Formats: sequence, structure tokens, C-alpha cells
Amino acid sequence: MKMKLEIARVPGEIRRLCIIAEETTPRWSRVLFAASLLTMWLVGQDRSNALGPFIAPYLILTWVLAGGTGLYIAVTVYKGYLARRAASR
Repeated sequence: MKMKLEIARVPGEIRRLCIIAEETTPRWSRVLFAASLLTMWLVGQDRSNALGPFIAPYLILTWVLAGGTGLYIAVTVYKGYLARRAASR
């Protein structure tokens, strides 16, 4: 029974984290993160090898960009989550 209660809380927690992310992170960071993920997917779908020998450095650059913005968003959301939790106590 306890497991069902924990699973039932998951959508609410995800919704709360999304609200915190929208309130605490600037829009450019979310757009940059989404764009870097989309870029990695598109480069992976490149069957014609249009990028040629530049595909490896390009992928490394997008991985670094996605990792950096993802880390920035995660830290900012975590700080916002902790601030809300402290304010509610």
C-alpha cells in the first residue's frame, strides 16, 4: 500500500519541479538545453555525412553545452526546491 502512495505522488512532484524550473531558471537556459539535445539528435540522424570530419568535435561541443546547461538548470531548480521547502517549514 505504501508503494502505491509513493507512486501516486510522482506526477505531483514532477509538476512541482517543472513549476520551480519555470520560475527560477531563465528562458535562455531552457531553450539552449533543448536546442543542444535536438542538435545531438539531428547529428545522430545525419546519414549523408554532411558534417564530414567535423562530426566528432561538433558532437563534443554539443555534449559540453548540454551538460553545462543541464547542470545549471539542475542546480538552480534544486536551490529553488530547497528554498521552498525551507519557507514552508
